Amino acid sequence: MPKKTEGALKTERRDYFMQKIKDFLTEQGEDVAFISGNTINLPTVDEYENERWIEIKVSVPAGARGEEYDGYSLREDYDLKIREQADKKERLAKEKAKKAAEQKVKREALAKKREEERAEKDRIRAELDAKEANKDEE
Repeated sequence: MPKKTEGALKTERRDYFMQKIKDFLTEQGEDVAFISGNTINLPTVDEYENERWIEIKVSVPAGARGEEYDGYSLREDYDLKIREQADKKERLAKEKAKKAAEQKVKREALAKKREEERAEKDRIRAELDAKEANKDEE
């Protein structure tokens, strides 16, 4: 039996998994169809009754020229990227909360200052009214 080429072996693996995915989704009641050798699609409806389409592409990647494809390394890179994004999101949320707290303190201090200024104006106005009332009595 002649030896299969690298491309033929990849195509066999891809087709095998494409069929498994299609069969699984069909068993779940989905309307699945091939739209190319490595892509299947299926319709779905969102919560607002809008029809959407899901496309699933399967590939058997090759590494860079002269290198093997390193799927494990890609998994680790993606995991690291997701953790970094989560850390950044958490850090930004903390910074936002801190800034909001600082702004609240500033608003409260400004409100207190304005209230003190109003009280001072009222006190001065009351003193002036009292002096005027004493003048009128004399």
